[in-house]
Amino acid sequence: MIKRSRSFQEGNMNAKTDQKKRKKTGNRDAIDNLGQRYRLTGALGEGGQGKVCLTNFPNVLVKVRTSKNLEQNKEWLRHVKWLMRQDLEQLQIARPVSIIKKPKSVFGYVLQLMDGLEPIKEMIEKTHISLCEDGSMEGFSATGGLKRRVYLLKELAKNLNKLHSRGMAYGDLSLENIFISQSADDHQVWLIDCDNICFSEREGHGHIHTPGYAAPEVVRQESGVNIATDCWSFAVIAMQLLTDNHPFTSSFFCDDAEDTERVLEQAHSGELPWIYDESDDSNCWDESGIPLELVTNNKTFTLFERCFSTGKNQPYQRPSMAEWQDILDQSYSRLVICENSQDCGSHYFYNDKHVCDFCDSEQVLNHSLKLDYFFYNDEFDKNEDPETSPWINTDYSQLVNLDQTIDLHLNPAGSEHYHESPRLCSIELTAKALRILPQNKSKVLMIRSSDQKTLEIKRQASLKQEVKKGEQFELHIWYCDSTNRPAHIVWKFTW
Repeated sequence: MIKRSRSFQEGNMNAKTDQKKRKKTGNRDAIDNLGQRYRLTGALGEGGQGKVCLTNFPNVLVKVRTSKNLEQNKEWLRHVKWLMRQDLEQLQIARPVSIIKKPKSVFGYVLQLMDGLEPIKEMIEKTHISLCEDGSMEGFSATGGLKRRVYLLKELAKNLNKLHSRGMAYGDLSLENIFISQSADDHQVWLIDCDNICFSEREGHGHIHTPGYAAPEVVRQESGVNIATDCWSFAVIAMQLLTDNHPFTSSFFCDDAEDTERVLEQAHSGELPWIYDESDDSNCWDESGIPLELVTNNKTFTLFERCFSTGKNQPYQRPSMAEWQDILDQSYSRLVICENSQDCGSHYFYNDKHVCDFCDSEQVLNHSLKLDYFFYNDEFDKNEDPETSPWINTDYSQLVNLDQTIDLHLNPAGSEHYHESPRLCSIELTAKALRILPQNKSKVLMIRSSDQKTLEIKRQASLKQEVKKGEQFELHIWYCDSTNRPAHIVWKFTW
């Protein structure tokens, strides 16, 4: 018989004890192939096949293999040396920099990590503590709220997508090997413990994985790690980060240890439905943690559903990391800050009701502006095809919050290189006006849709708040270079 409790969380979430202590291993020395001596002072984290140890040098870690199988350890070490020769440039991955040579009984390598980082699990633990102690969202808000979580997931998806585009899988993704900025105002995301990275699918090393994060086919020993198993692990972590819930175990416990172990095995091997399965409520969400609908929009919820429903037993139906990156980037651009700063001040996803999802307070309409993204076909000929339209709707939108400035770029909004492409125009929303500032090499026309009245903006133009009448405007933007483009960018908004 399964019971429910707020106090249990899958994935070593006993936060009160884990957050304040580090596992002690006893000081021991290790020497690498460059002759450098390291004092191992404690364990930072432990995964499926080893532990990552702190050293006497700041930001220098040592990964130590815990297996006692000599042949497997030698094979693992060969793989690490292979990994050191791979092209991992421009990836936020802490790579091996040297090999541990002494003592000979220790198989391991040295890696370096940026300053000011901590495991992402500590962010989840802080949320979990406040939810368990008094049911408050204080821990969630103090660690950056929804805005920071969406941004961190977007950056993690971007990093994994770059790795996958090189034909490689990460292998053993879990809360133990994702590191983020300690400060809630910073958004660095790094991967450590990368010795499972491999090309295509790897069957070896006994299907080693971290319980709770491996895809069902890996747990059932039907597959090695690959790109599709990475996508599963990412989705599990994303749901934990957003909701403080595991997608298959929520917060259950059983009458005895054997029953608990049996149900966990069923959950990990894909025998149970996910907790938000709309067709099977036998393992439904028990109302612990944070409701998924509070921290997702329709598009992100659909990605979770595809991964944990259809994708549970059909791995290549799972959303790719490119899809996750795209949807998370879109979602981030649609976050609105609640104007009820005294009692809330949270970021929430824009909705047509203009109501904050966290505190249910109605929002003043002039505190944000929604820009909808279109292309206009410059080669359109109405006489040739009167039934078609020159307008191409991308279904992408961008929010500008009060006292915020955003940049509009050349590449398609939401694409991987959008933010690195040339900046065409800046938009600033203040309490007094909407300001539009063209950048170099751009031509900007503002057109009022009702009468096609047109203004070319050469320096800066403003629309004052007091003239706001609910009329639609079109911001047509061209990039003036030698490239002959068949269409130009248009952002539509209501003022």
